[in-house]
Amino acid sequence: ESLVPRVKQNRTKFSANILATESIARGRNFLEAHRDALESAETIYGVPKEEIVAVIRVESNLGKYLGNLGVWNVFYTRLITSPEDKWQWDAANLTALGKYCYTAKVDCFSIKGSNAGAFGVVQFLPYSVEEWGVDGTGDGIVNLFDMKDSIPSAANFLKEHGWEDDQPGALASYYGNGKTYPAAVLGYADALRESSPDDLRLGTGNQRETSPVMGKVSAFATYVTVKFYCLFSSTPYCQD
Repeated sequence: ESLVPRVKQNRTKFSANILATESIARGRNFLEAHRDALESAETIYGVPKEEIVAVIRVESNLGKYLGNLGVWNVFYTRLITSPEDKWQWDAANLTALGKYCYTAKVDCFSIKGSNAGAFGVVQFLPYSVEEWGVDGTGDGIVNLFDMKDSIPSAANFLKEHGWEDDQPGALASYYGNGKTYPAAVLGYADALRESSPDDLRLGTGNQRETSPVMGKVSAFATYVTVKFYCLFSSTPYCQD
């Protein structure tokens, strides 16, 4: 297995399209398709279903973009190339990944994810799977490529990171830091909540560039926020 280079992202290929009408429509379709799991997670963990959908939209474009790099290779590369005082985090993730593969009975080299080593629909790091992953199907395995496990896992992570008292802070923990990621998630969730199927009907030929119903969130302010964020990020919501 080859080493994975630390890639510098090409900023020019990303665009702030998360609030496009088509994007919100796909979010509504996703919500309806997985309503039972989303409402169950909302009841158990106290995270609204719209915010859970928004996280999944940002992290993996609703499951369309899961990454294509070997997660084992990512952490192995980082482990052997990190400075002496910064290798522990990569070692912890590599260990967690090994334990996960053993429990799930899967080939570790078959798990693909992002350049950061996150994988699955909700893009968890291996350590996060070990700490906050939820077995929603009851089969003894946290399968982050299964919505019934991914959805409660994301909700549990946010709950355990202070969602009830500080929603932006919990979302910043999900991403790792920053203010623009929480703004993008909350903006998308707000637009999703305030929309209706009639507003977002696909294939009508008269779709607007952005959702006509932004609710509490200013369309302009949110656009500027996510546009700035996309200059510095490779998260899938920046892609078509």
